[in-house]
Amino acid sequence: MAGQTTDTNLGPVINILKYMPETFRFAMLRLGKDCNADGSYSFMDAKCSVSVIRDERKVMMVRNFKKVFKRGIDLMNELKSGDMNSFKNMEKNYKAAIIVLAKFLEEKEKHEKSLNNVLNRKQNEGDDSCQNTELTVALAEHLLGRLAPRQSYIIDSRAKRNGRCSCGEKHCVKDPTYGSTGIGHEEVWHGHVDIIFSSHEGVEPESTGCAVRPLVTDSETRTNDAEEMEDESDGLPSGNTVDEDKQSTIGAEDQSVAETIVFSLIQRIHHPDLKTHLIPYIVISSCDFRILMYDADNDVFLCSMLLPLLQDNCLHITSVLILWMALHYRIFCSGIDIDPKEIDRVQSKFRNIVGEKWEIYSKSLKLGAANFPVVSKNTFPSNEDILLGTELF
Repeated sequence: MAGQTTDTNLGPVINILKYMPETFRFAMLRLGKDCNADGSYSFMDAKCSVSVIRDERKVMMVRNFKKVFKRGIDLMNELKSGDMNSFKNMEKNYKAAIIVLAKFLEEKEKHEKSLNNVLNRKQNEGDDSCQNTELTVALAEHLLGRLAPRQSYIIDSRAKRNGRCSCGEKHCVKDPTYGSTGIGHEEVWHGHVDIIFSSHEGVEPESTGCAVRPLVTDSETRTNDAEEMEDESDGLPSGNTVDEDKQSTIGAEDQSVAETIVFSLIQRIHHPDLKTHLIPYIVISSCDFRILMYDADNDVFLCSMLLPLLQDNCLHITSVLILWMALHYRIFCSGIDIDPKEIDRVQSKFRNIVGEKWEIYSKSLKLGAANFPVVSKNTFPSNEDILLGTELF
């Protein structure tokens, strides 16, 4: 580490500080009655209506990224002077995170080329499932995995064509790591996430989940709440439009909510002593991404604004910074500092919805499951059962 610290070129990191997110915000969401979290449903079958939380004036309640990730923003401000002593005197974990970012920025053009190769081919080929696998591998290998702690990740082994990245570039020689990414419990929400960023030995305090799926950006399919959120962005660039069926995208959003909550609760089970259990979950497409966050301690759900992945075939720098901080949330995220008297106003009410199943969500969720047992559900009684029944009249 000492030699690596000495050789680290902070120039690229310092140069991008002007792109730090100033007006990037999270909306606070509340779960609706149309939610099946108390039943045995896979993530693909999850149903969970959400609505934004508003104050007495009917104005959406939001949280600025700079407050949620205050520790990360403060760290970046320390580097603005360009003083290497500031970097040398930082804690080990902070240095390691900055080195990861600096190395990625030095190699950014190579990774952009790889991503564009896969994205361009994705637009021209027909097998959606294989395309999605190729996109997942490319994003893991040339963006998210490169920005993550220890640059380590596991891709769902059930993916089709689970081989190397298909970018075709000579510099891409690493074999992706495939494994079991099942999370949840068969008696409640459960299933497999696309990517888990963690050590190969298991869940770590900075583990983050990721889902690769379409995101709605078209104004005709956006809710008024989402549009209002965009209007408050003060000039942040909007993402590209994805032409997807609205109903399937709503289902994808339900799935993302379920995965976010379950992943956060797993972190709480495995690492109860973390300073905050406000855990990010990245939902990303070929064009855009959102950061979803669930606080398993305070029952608060955050949904970020939509940000573009690429602009003119180049990675959007603000997006790179946000993804980097989200992946290193253990050292950068400050949590939600809200007066306990006010917390009820912004809670998602997940615990109210799941009722007695909270016992499973709080203590028994699984991680790294290869599969989940089928839970029998009530059906029409058999003829034999009816014949053996007791007459009431």
